Amino acid sequence: MNEEVTVIIPAYNAAKVIGDAVASIQKQTFSNWHLIIVENGSIDDTTSVCESFCQEDSRISLVHSSKGVSNARNFGLGQVKTQWFTFLDADDQLLPEALESLLKNASGQDLVIGQYTKATEAFSGKSKVYQAEQIQDYLVEALSDATKKAVVGGTLFNAQFIKDNHLRFDSDLAHAEDSVFMLTCLKNARAFTVVDTPVYQYTYSADSATRSAGSKLIMEFTGAIEQVYKLCQGESAKVINASYLFALTQFLIISVNGLFNNSATLKEQVEQAKEALNQPVYVQALAEIDLRPVPRSKRMMLQLLKQKNWLLYGLACRGKAWLNQRKG
Repeated sequence: MNEEVTVIIPAYNAAKVIGDAVASIQKQTFSNWHLIIVENGSIDDTTSVCESFCQEDSRISLVHSSKGVSNARNFGLGQVKTQWFTFLDADDQLLPEALESLLKNASGQDLVIGQYTKATEAFSGKSKVYQAEQIQDYLVEALSDATKKAVVGGTLFNAQFIKDNHLRFDSDLAHAEDSVFMLTCLKNARAFTVVDTPVYQYTYSADSATRSAGSKLIMEFTGAIEQVYKLCQGESAKVINASYLFALTQFLIISVNGLFNNSATLKEQVEQAKEALNQPVYVQALAEIDLRPVPRSKRMMLQLLKQKNWLLYGLACRGKAWLNQRKG
């Protein structure tokens, strides 16, 4: 392979974790890469740590942007001079054959999408090209399972495709900006390949916003949901229905990890959840979604919301939160 790949790492207060991310790139079986670390307003030793990486490896460069992950990613995009690029969070890692596996499937594609490692799932290693009407099918999948299929990690992007379509991260979004970016890429793509091969190691963080916040965070997701609704206007009924599932999935995730996972009484938790669900984007989704194609586990929870059975919904969320804590 004669191609060169740029890896972009946004780094904010990442001094303690970024070393593993950088090492995972240096261990790639494909060695023709350039790493751009975009420090963005850190108040720890991120800059000095990254400067040492640059001194040790000429393929690594350090730049600085204004604070915020979207600002950092956009600044990194502006530095890309290669045909292909990918993103890596500072606390995650690429698996050793990640870049090689993605590049093998890149010819003629706008995107190549790899998989996150999952301890309980086997991978076939097969690849599938999506184009024309097939793209809508994958868009439905991505909207329906956004935390796994509408994320930028593990995806190889064609830089010319991004430039031609003027695609950038929306720095005004407080949350789910990567999902909005990825869904926009999928909608604009002429062809992309999904590779059933693990390429990206995600690091679980107990401090993640969606695992610790409550009603305020749910309300802050409305900007992203409004953009997703707009993106899906004029699309098929399946895509529009999936956009409603995208919205309500955010509500379910934060219900389990935030709203019903704290020291408040069940009554207090329910009142917070009611207030959050009263946002227009959620009201619309709950009223118009067709639950028949929704996976059973989510369908049961959404049926409880539709029925306004807050007692069972709250108890179910508490139970899921307890199981998640036991899993570690």
